[in-house]
Amino acid sequence: IKTFLTDKTGTLTFGKPRIKEVITFGKIGEIEFLERLGMAEINSNHPMSVAIMSFLKEKNIHVLAPDDFDESPGYGMKVIKKNNKFFAGKIDYQEKNGIKIDVSERQKMQEKKDEGASITALGSDGELFGFVVAEDHIRPFAKFLIDSTKKLGVKKWIMLTGDNENVANRVAGGLGIDSYVANMKPEGKLSEIEKL
Repeated sequence: IKTFLTDKTGTLTFGKPRIKEVITFGKIGEIEFLERLGMAEINSNHPMSVAIMSFLKEKNIHVLAPDDFDESPGYGMKVIKKNNKFFAGKIDYQEKNGIKIDVSERQKMQEKKDEGASITALGSDGELFGFVVAEDHIRPFAKFLIDSTKKLGVKKWIMLTGDNENVANRVAGGLGIDSYVANMKPEGKLSEIEKL
């Protein structure tokens, strides 16, 4: 074996991100933002959704179930409550669904991504309400495992992740991974495997 191809979340990291910050843009208050975000995330088992729901439970935030729920793996969730549509997920998913992101909002999200954090944003009716910032931790054995396989002759480790470029770079750099592909969707991971 000369090359290892691995997923990041749940393999190299614990796959249990923790919410470390909530940022809203003043269109709604933090509690209302968290209630709406919880409504969007409640039916998903994605690691970020689980982290958000755990955070809301810690904060005693009451979450209503949506009237309708549609998850697009690797992108985000669309929920409907009383004829109002809410979109939770990545920035490109927000924009695809008509959410306008101004320069200062984009800059704030980019700052957090540059710090190596993952973000989940919430928007509705063309407006971005805010986002949560999360961080997952590297498994303690991961660096040892990668170093050990390299001593045995493995030439290359490749990491695939749906996370942003900065998260991928932080994890890959910390573990001695040779290359990575960030911002991957589930179907993209399969085509990377087929390339090998």
